Amino acid sequence: MELTIGKVILFMYATIFPLLVCVIHATHPGLFRRGRITLWMMGATAFSWCFINGTYYLATVTGLYRPRGPEVAFALVFGWMYLWIASIPVMLLYALLIQIRKAANSARAKRSAAGNHLPK
Repeated sequence: MELTIGKVILFMYATIFPLLVCVIHATHPGLFRRGRITLWMMGATAFSWCFINGTYYLATVTGLYRPRGPEVAFALVFGWMYLWIASIPVMLLYALLIQIRKAANSARAKRSAAGNHLPK
């Protein structure tokens, strides 16, 4: 299988950006509270649209790709959606890990509370 620049860009787009958002959420959860999540979503949507259309534009200008009408129209209209579709598996896995961590912390708290009430 040939490794091309397009495959590398697709890998980075589909994994690196969603993982980066998960890491930022884990380290700085305050950035995602209240109305700030809307700003993150709008920023990610704008990034996705600009990234998809910029990739099409650069590939066309450099002669690496010859676009057809439907592909360009779909990128212009739905370019914002690519990142959200690519992020679904990463975000679901992250949500599952958060739930597992909460359950573990809850079980640990119950064990420590039960241990404090033992007679000496």
